Amino acid sequence: MIFDDFVAIANKFCPDLKQYLRKARLFHFPAYAREFVPTEISDEEVMFLRDSFFLPFPCISVEDKTSCVLIWDEKHKKGETPTGINRKRFFAECLPSGIADPLAFMEGEEDLIKRAQKQESLRGTFLITWGFVDQFHVVDNKGELVAGRLQGGILATKDEILADTKTLDPLTKKGMNDGFLRNAKTALEEVTFMNSPSRFVLEKRPLHVTPHKNPKRILKSRERPVYTLLTPKEIRTEMRLALPSSGGPRSPHERRRHIRKYQDARFSEKVRNKTYIIPATWVGPSVNEFEGHRYKVMLDI
Repeated sequence: MIFDDFVAIANKFCPDLKQYLRKARLFHFPAYAREFVPTEISDEEVMFLRDSFFLPFPCISVEDKTSCVLIWDEKHKKGETPTGINRKRFFAECLPSGIADPLAFMEGEEDLIKRAQKQESLRGTFLITWGFVDQFHVVDNKGELVAGRLQGGILATKDEILADTKTLDPLTKKGMNDGFLRNAKTALEEVTFMNSPSRFVLEKRPLHVTPHKNPKRILKSRERPVYTLLTPKEIRTEMRLALPSSGGPRSPHERRRHIRKYQDARFSEKVRNKTYIIPATWVGPSVNEFEGHRYKVMLDI
């Protein structure tokens, strides 16, 4: 996973990111964001983003086929769950420089050769950037670019730093900042996809991990839980569980635990401006063990 490359570089060159990599919960999407993130947001989701959006854990790592992004909330009071999309959140991204996108636009043969040569020369090189975002606008049911700032970055291999944003000219740095914000926007859209009550978080945890002498070492992806986001049917297939029999029209409507804040004027004064935790509904077994891993449907996030 890209996460493991991120750890290797941060251990040497990004000490300020180590604490977040250590405690991050890993979410893995084995696809490109454009393949699963909806292009439009419903009116209900717009209200949810504005009032009730939240991170499933205080610090998460979101990895897809393109990059690995760390996201964590600004410091807040103990026990508080920071909600709403337009609040300050911090980001750090590890972007491999040598990975080709198989869905790129068709090019001429000469261009393809040049691009392949460039990608080969960059293989094993990673762009690490970090900063924050504090706004995410939704216009006409589509996400707009976030507002924020790139605070720093390096181009590095696991052995050396090749370039630093401190040495870049203003125009190049602005281009990097724009790219950082685009990637932050994509990561937020992926987290929005996570917030969907119709999908559950599935935890895959290794049953046996050999203890390490250094308790502060950052665990690699194979040594820690990895989370995916799936529908109930997909989860039962992954966990090798039988599908529940139909209970008729009154069968339980499976929904993940989620937060709702009723702020719209259409709600009565009794519930308006109040936040409610909607408990999860799941039918049948939610845990199974096989092939050295424990699978668990997370009903409490």
